[in-house]
Amino acid sequence: MGTGVLMSADRQIGFADILSQTVETLSAGARAAAIYFVVVGALGAAGVFTDLNGAETDVFFGFRSGFIYSADDGIVSALLQFAAWIASVIGGYLLVKTFLFERGAAVDSRNRFWAYIGMSIVSTIGTVLGFLLFIVPGIIIAVRWIASSGFLVGSNEGPIDSLSASWEATRGHSWPIFFAGVLLMIGYAVAIAFFVGIFSATGMDRGAEMIAKFVEPLASVLTTALGVSVYLLVSDRSKEVSDVFT
Repeated sequence: MGTGVLMSADRQIGFADILSQTVETLSAGARAAAIYFVVVGALGAAGVFTDLNGAETDVFFGFRSGFIYSADDGIVSALLQFAAWIASVIGGYLLVKTFLFERGAAVDSRNRFWAYIGMSIVSTIGTVLGFLLFIVPGIIIAVRWIASSGFLVGSNEGPIDSLSASWEATRGHSWPIFFAGVLLMIGYAVAIAFFVGIFSATGMDRGAEMIAKFVEPLASVLTTALGVSVYLLVSDRSKEVSDVFT
């Protein structure tokens, strides 16, 4: 188990702090992250292999857009991609719990999966609406709600309270969080471009599509680790400790 991070919520958090904590979170939960990546990626790639074109699961700061079915998709392809989406949702919740546990943070012993689903729906709607309002509001919402999963699973907060807690806790830290997220997504984009480029250069377009789909869950792994790390940095962990002994 990794070492927990005990920091005051009013401490100014820098870009380097967030990146270093994200790396530590990924390292601590490497096994769970690898399982999530391989399972979701393999199902998605299998969907492409069987001619699935209409279902996508896009990720921005850890929130998934959902499953889209096209009438042109075969039943096997649709089922595979739907399975990938289900795996990403369930796996996302388990990934948050694992990252928190491995970092030594308190984790609610109750099953918070449905609360997690409810919060994800609300946050997705809020983020999408924000992006429709000239993009910038969507970025602000995504940044300020980045730690909400940590509050939900680690601090025994409800869905709306978790979003509110994340909004308040990240106040004054938006720019470092934003730039850390941008850097992680640049790394993700480079990985996609590198592997897809290899197949595209050889004329293997289907292979390029499969690789792109396989690597896609990496974005979710990175943003989940970022969200947990931000939570560890900005939350009032002293309250968690006192709750354990009361």
